[in-house]
Amino acid sequence: MNDDLQQRLTERNRALMEIDMDYLRRMLPTATNDYVRLLSLHKARYECTAIPVTFRHASRAWLSEQHSCRLDGTPLLPEGELPI
Repeated sequence: MNDDLQQRLTERNRALMEIDMDYLRRMLPTATNDYVRLLSLHKARYECTAIPVTFRHASRAWLSEQHSCRLDGTPLLPEGELPI
């Protein structure tokens, strides 16, 4: 993996873990509002296997509270399970 790609992945993972709204605004400039950006972040965080599972479980709980689904539109996995 080249250094530029590794740096971008590291930055993405940091932004997912820290819920960095400035990063989201830069990456999703055409999103209609910050709620849509936050929803996108939690969906991505739930799916991302490169971050600790504690963050992924927290996003699963948040998505469940919002009555949301996975990135691909399918239902969330049962509580305690995560995508692989």
